[in-house]
Amino acid sequence: MPFTAGDLCCPQDMCVALDTTPAASSASWEVIPHVTQIQWNETANTAKIVTSSTGGNETSICGPVSNSGVLNMACHSGDGPAPFAINGKYNLIWAISCDEVEAEIATPNSGEGVYSAKIRITAINNDFNPAAGGAVLTPYSFEVVEWLVKPATQPVELD
Repeated sequence: MPFTAGDLCCPQDMCVALDTTPAASSASWEVIPHVTQIQWNETANTAKIVTSSTGGNETSICGPVSNSGVLNMACHSGDGPAPFAINGKYNLIWAISCDEVEAEIATPNSGEGVYSAKIRITAINNDFNPAAGGAVLTPYSFEVVEWLVKPATQPVELD
């Protein structure tokens, strides 16, 4: 299939929204102020086996995929969601565009580039460094407990 150039993504408009009432029957979403970054990794557990058809060579077999990431938030005064609790579960929505996040809040499962997941905080790195001379960033490591909305990926080729 041919590839064509498209518009460049502009991450300056990126938003992350938090469900402030996760135990309630309906969500109440608020955009988290001063989020500096959210990144996540999908890692396949590719065990190796040797079969009669591989001629003595190892081949990968499909395994479970782990999903983990980091949410970096700047320290700020005023109302905000921080600090998140270790082992705490939270519902998040994020996208490269705040418009897509707002559309997802208004009409669930409506956006193309929107991600939504239940996450569990697995690590908090507290680093107060007054010598750094900028905003203090708190990275919250998380694992994805459940994907609620995840854009489709290219289909894989199966043997």
